[in-house]
Amino acid sequence: MSERFRNIGVSSAQLALKANVAQEAWVTPTLINNWEEYEYTPKFRKTQFGEVCFSGGLTGGTADTVAFVLPEEYRPSTSQYFTGYSTSFARFSVSINGNVLIKAIGTYVFLDQVRFFID
Repeated sequence: MSERFRNIGVSSAQLALKANVAQEAWVTPTLINNWEEYEYTPKFRKTQFGEVCFSGGLTGGTADTVAFVLPEEYRPSTSQYFTGYSTSFARFSVSINGNVLIKAIGTYVFLDQVRFFID
């Protein structure tokens, strides 16, 4: 075992238990307002630490429209704001009611940088 972990009192068995925890499966949202998949499927999941992570690309919608709505168990307790990758500049928000709003886009937008913790 690494000396670093031995010094903080973590056993090999404890490390193996944490390392072998299965992550929640990805969830594919129902896209609305003319948003559609771009290059790879938009999806989200919650990690064992309560972090919600997005992945995937979107195209076809217009700025300032909701792309999809998160189920209640994935919603933040306060609105979250993000910038992202697009053909120009992308901004997103995830509200407490679950709305995933794409505020400004180019031709497409990628969601991979969207990550937030829930209570």
